[in-house]
Amino acid sequence: MKNEESYSFVLSEERRVKNEESYSFAVMAFHSSFYPLVLLSSLFALPSPPLRSSLFTQIMDEFKYKREKSPLHTKSYAFAKRIINMVRYIDCPAKMYSLTNQIFRSGTAVGALVREAEFAQSPSDFVNKLHIALKECNETFYWLNLLYDTGFISESQFKSMSDDNDELIAILISSIKTVKKRNKLNHTNE
Repeated sequence: MKNEESYSFVLSEERRVKNEESYSFAVMAFHSSFYPLVLLSSLFALPSPPLRSSLFTQIMDEFKYKREKSPLHTKSYAFAKRIINMVRYIDCPAKMYSLTNQIFRSGTAVGALVREAEFAQSPSDFVNKLHIALKECNETFYWLNLLYDTGFISESQFKSMSDDNDELIAILISSIKTVKKRNKLNHTNE
């Protein structure tokens, strides 16, 4: 019985070491790139579900901390909230519901796509998600113009919303260029 206990202890000690190594690898992978999928893939190989859960929580806490400081995340989320509030207060007849629905969908999709890009499968997938978010920003600008030109929103509302939209477009373009440049540098170093 004593041998079984010591064997059990050795196995649990090996698990602890393996989990610490996986955590270190995961944190290193997180800090070295935009692609947290690498760190999550190491989690699925962990032997013990309770340790996986606490490890996942530690990694996501670090990741959330980074996300809250990201201008792209905070601004896209704030923009989605503004779109929702704007649509809520537009006085629109029922037969024109599709007009407000379109801006609702495109304006809130930007933040959702930015969040989706966090767990992209590759650098090209990450860039692709940001490109789609950029296209949604462009579509939102179209609907903002249409709402303004047809009198559903005032000039000050249009100016405020389009300024926020333009800022998101600039951040997305800058992010896409940065990732492409970084990816090009990584390929030349190999």
